[in-house]
Amino acid sequence: MDLSVVPAAVPHKDMDLPNVVEVLQDLKPETERILALTLEELELEAPRIIPQYQLPSDEFIGTLNVKQKMDVLRGCLLVYVLSKGKAVPRDFQLQTCLGPLDGRDTVLCSGTGSGKTLVLILLLLLRPNDISLLVVPLKRLQLVQVNILNFCGSPCSRS
Repeated sequence: MDLSVVPAAVPHKDMDLPNVVEVLQDLKPETERILALTLEELELEAPRIIPQYQLPSDEFIGTLNVKQKMDVLRGCLLVYVLSKGKAVPRDFQLQTCLGPLDGRDTVLCSGTGSGKTLVLILLLLLRPNDISLLVVPLKRLQLVQVNILNFCGSPCSRS
């Protein structure tokens, strides 16, 4: 699995848990602020913070309704802030998130390292009070995803 999709969201193996908790506590007010922004504020904030070439394409944004635009722009801002400016979701990742956010069953078939884990992270960031169940048949991938999700502030465990 290529973790370069969310480079700052993956704790270094030597990073201790108290340091991760401090980072998340420092970012919590910013993530809460982003989740509370209106569409108009998001449309001003996203291009102000995220470089234009990293924003979702105008073609993609043009296909979205108001709620979807808000979710997409919030998702981009949240990932950009949590990754300290190193990552922004790609259009296919954002499109995949819209299904579950709109209450539709969704299946994503994509190659190793293409960014499927970021889709899960986006869903949890955009709906932090929801409960998600993820079945991962590969133990190593499961461990990596648990570490990423815990680092991003979504408490989870593996069994």
